[in-house]
Amino acid sequence: MSIKFLSDTTLLESYRKAIELGLDDDFVNLLKEELARRNLLPNDHLSN
Repeated sequence: MSIKFLSDTTLLESYRKAIELGLDDDFVNLLKEELARRNLLPNDHLSN
């Protein structure tokens, strides 16, 4: 089995787009947790 990972840039773009599109909160939180794990949370994360 091959495991694929999102690049940091793709992860950030996916997080912002998920918020913009109003996707499921659980999905947004999953992306946010991964951003936090990578120390990549955007500065505006407190407003979301």
